[in-house]
Amino acid sequence: MWDGINRRRFPRVNYPCYIRVCKKGIRQEFLTQTENISCGGIAVAIEKKLELFEAVELKMDLKDSGPLVECDGTIVWVVKCTTPQEPKHISFDTGVEFTNLAKKDEARVDAIVQRLMKQE
Repeated sequence: MWDGINRRRFPRVNYPCYIRVCKKGIRQEFLTQTENISCGGIAVAIEKKLELFEAVELKMDLKDSGPLVECDGTIVWVVKCTTPQEPKHISFDTGVEFTNLAKKDEARVDAIVQRLMKQE
């Protein structure tokens, strides 16, 4: 389980699922995987820095046989990252808060989170 769970309103779990992050109003998109997920949002690593409070559109494949989850989000934190193996490769760990996640999709995310928390 993600270490910062006690400081968050929604518990987060490590769960890699495919996601498309698209800047709202601009057809610039990033295809990546989530690092962790909760009913309140996700963390992803992307190649370009997005600005705090920037609006994005999300499409997620939760790998649960259901349809893609489509919702909007807001960038709430960004951390520049490199790795010792590739010090010149820069990515940005990015936190996205869901802003209009449908109740049915929230229930799907919650089921995944609860299942993984029980396994920990």
